[in-house]
Parts: sequence; structure tokens; C-alpha cells
Amino acid sequence: MAKKNFIPKNSGDAPSFQFYHKDWLGNHRLKRASKRAKGVWIDLLCIAQTLPSKGVFKDETGAFDREEMLDLLTGNRKENAIGFDELIKRCIIKQSNDGTFYSQRTCRDAGLSEKRRAAGRLGGNPNLVGDLDNQKVNQKPNQKQPPSSSSSTSIITTIDSSNNNNPFAQPNLQPIRPTLDNVKDKALLAGLTDQQAEQFYHHYNSQGWLKANGQPITDLVSALVRWKQNGFKFDKPPEQKQQTLDEKLNRYQEQSNAAL
Repeated sequence: MAKKNFIPKNSGDAPSFQFYHKDWLGNHRLKRASKRAKGVWIDLLCIAQTLPSKGVFKDETGAFDREEMLDLLTGNRKENAIGFDELIKRCIIKQSNDGTFYSQRTCRDAGLSEKRRAAGRLGGNPNLVGDLDNQKVNQKPNQKQPPSSSSSTSIITTIDSSNNNNPFAQPNLQPIRPTLDNVKDKALLAGLTDQQAEQFYHHYNSQGWLKANGQPITDLVSALVRWKQNGFKFDKPPEQKQQTLDEKLNRYQEQSNAAL
């Protein structure tokens, strides 16, 4: 097979990118990966920064197949092939429904950067807390909306299914439907263990990914962080809270009657 003519198309690319060393050292999949696979993966993460859509292994001619992915790497092709196949086996490198390889973290970071740039073009402050999308409600009516985000944003939105809690843009929010692996990946960002992630997953999966107030969970990381801040206690359903309040009132009345 002829070597793929790979030409980076990103203009104004930064000479560096943010590397999350704690995620690298703490990821449960990478911990079990061989040094060979880790070497292939770090090379691919660097290459992912130079692609037309950061993190998505494709160009104008289409998605890269396995052989074309190996063409991107230097060194011993046989060793690289073994390492690359291990990345697929351990689900470290992701594949979309059409088979396109991509880096989940790189795509997510690219989507966040796109939102920040869009907010900046509208005069918004990307450092405001909460959902970046909500900043557009503070803009003047005559300001034009920015163009749609890149394909790296769309592909990670499709695969990850993690919607931002934005009632202005999405009035009919639907609960997320993450897998256990999705929850474990996000739990690393929130500083949780795999065991805690499994406890969180089984609880909310049985609840249909709804909060105690009946509202859907639309941001997995935020929900994990909130659970952690609450001391890993799950919210009681409204009817259970009401029952607890009634019990307290009954006990108070009994104590009052006894004192008379």
C-alpha cells in the first residue's frame, strides 16, 4: 500500500499542547498497557495535534485505516503494529460508528477551545463559571453567531453523549446514557476511584440517570464532582424526603403531648 500523503492543515498551530500527567499515570487502561503501546500512543497524541480536525485521524481524503495509521509512525513497523493493536484492544484509542480512529481527550479539549474562541468573538469571558454556551444570552441582539464548531467537536459529542446543562439552547434536555467505562473515564477527572465510579454508575443507571428532583443528569463530570462534594451520599427521592419530614413532625407532636 502506498504511503499516505499526510500534510497537516492546521494554521497557526501552537508548538505545544497541554498534557495531563495525572490522567496518564492514573488511567486504568493505560496502567495495564505495555511500554510499547504507551510509546505508540504518545506519538499518536502528538500527531493528533497536527491533524485538520484535532484528535480525529482523517484528512480530506477520508479516515485513516489501520495501515495508514501505521504509516504515520516512525520506527519498527512490526513493533508499532503490535502496540497499535493493543491500543484498540484496550479501548485506549477510540473508534466512531464509521470506524474513524480518534483521541477522546484531544477532541474534547478541541471542542472546549472552540467554545472559548466563540465566546471571545462575541465579547464573552471564557473564564466565567458554568456552561460556556450560556454566555450568549448576555450578548447584544445585533451580534452575529459564530460559525459551527469543527468536526472534532461533533464527533466527540456523538460518541461521548455528554450534553451541557444549557436550558437556553436545549429546552428539552434528555438524560445521558453513559457506559460503565464512560463513568470510569470521567471519574478520573473528578478524582474518584474505579470502585466509587461503579457505585455511582449502578445507582444512577437504576434511576434512569435522573436526579432526585426528577431532572435529567446532563453533565457527567459535574454530577460526579457534586456527589464527591456531598460526601458520596446520594440524594433521597422527594417522596422519601417528605416521609422523613412527616416522621419528624410526628415525633415532635408526641414529645409535645408527653410534656403536657
